Amino acid sequence: MDKINKPAVAAKLAGIKNIIGPGIKRQKKWLTNKNFLEDNDWYLSYSEQSQKLLKINNIDITDLYPHIEIKPSSLDKLKKNFSYNGKKIAFGVDSFEDYKIWYEENFIELANKFYDQKIFDYIYLVCGKDKQHIVKNIIAKSNRNYFIDCSDLKLIDIMGAIKDSDFFVGNNSGPLNLAAALNVKSFGLFANTPISQLKFSKIIPLIPENYVDNQFIKKQEEMKKLTPDKVFQDITKYLNNHL
Repeated sequence: MDKINKPAVAAKLAGIKNIIGPGIKRQKKWLTNKNFLEDNDWYLSYSEQSQKLLKINNIDITDLYPHIEIKPSSLDKLKKNFSYNGKKIAFGVDSFEDYKIWYEENFIELANKFYDQKIFDYIYLVCGKDKQHIVKNIIAKSNRNYFIDCSDLKLIDIMGAIKDSDFFVGNNSGPLNLAAALNVKSFGLFANTPISQLKFSKIIPLIPENYVDNQFIKKQEEMKKLTPDKVFQDITKYLNNHL
């Protein structure tokens, strides 16, 4: 359970018997676990909160890094739905929080740079249904036929698309964390949120020049500081060094 109240309240109203969460501030009255985090633990990263919560409830942790296994049959199902042959990468182009979203034009420019270097044949565009317009705009504005619209896929098919990719580039959002947990090389676009929160993640952060860590600047304009050229150079340098 996240640290906010609404999911806990919804679980209580739905009659869920086991509702476990950090219990920060007023959330604790909706939970079934007995030991809670302290209010000042709000400032810890999600990973650190989870580790502390498990520890005070005597639950052992065997792996500090999120990890998800996906059955090969899931990939087979995806390939039946998308008959695209060749090399694929994935872009995570949306976020629940709009200020974390890299601009559509930046994704288009980055795709062009990768395509000129023959790094991919197709790009999966991963996006939630509520932000489908982002995918549609990228495809329309780019006038390219190498984008694959994944905005209407179910979660298991999104996982298959990500797993079918050589690497993932995305905003600081759920699909980026999902890609890292699936053990796909995952490059995160950070300009206005802390990369210190990645301490227990396999995400590779991409940051602008003169980036300052440990601050939230809830303005999308900050994402302009991370240029497609910088992202392209950092990713290609990493890939060349980790062949």
